[in-house]
Amino acid sequence: ELHVLELAALYDSRGLRERALQLLQRLGQRPGAPPAVSGPAATVAFLQRLDGRDLRLLVKYSGWPLRADPQVALAAFLHQSPARVSWPLPADAIFSHVAAVAGQRAAIAYADQALLQGLALPPKLLTALGKAHLQAALSGAPGAAPEERAEAPAAATDLSGGVRPLASLQSGPAIIFLQRRVPFDAQELLDVLDSAGAGAALAPE
Repeated sequence: ELHVLELAALYDSRGLRERALQLLQRLGQRPGAPPAVSGPAATVAFLQRLDGRDLRLLVKYSGWPLRADPQVALAAFLHQSPARVSWPLPADAIFSHVAAVAGQRAAIAYADQALLQGLALPPKLLTALGKAHLQAALSGAPGAAPEERAEAPAAATDLSGGVRPLASLQSGPAIIFLQRRVPFDAQELLDVLDSAGAGAALAPE
């Protein structure tokens, strides 16, 4: 086990990061592999070393961890290092990648956690995240039609516990957007409210 990790570290020290990731992927997916390298954890730990300059490798080799265990795999994108401060990961590209590989719920979980960690998210992504949370809140709001409740997208940060919709518009990430006045598209969010007949909930008196 130690030999494999040492070999991956040696590859890394010589600038052969893709070879290290190939090794960790091969062993991580192999039945009966040593516990230290079995499953996605070792690959995720290695991916945390990468920054915005290594986006191609990060996208390419995070695919199988995202399919194997999205909750574990998200750490590959959320870990902050000095290198990632200088060369940050593009949040919109990561969001799209996670959504394509592991689904919208995992992508929303990524954006939620990134926001709570204080990472910068582009306005379009903030708007999409805000809309998802508001729609989840409205799916259980009084006055929403049954079909609207059934079809509203679920916003959840707990991937293992299933859908965890917001209790109301006055709690959770939905209100964060209003309290912080981050540069999301307010009109788009109000359109979500109006479509469910709840626009008055946030209208000024």
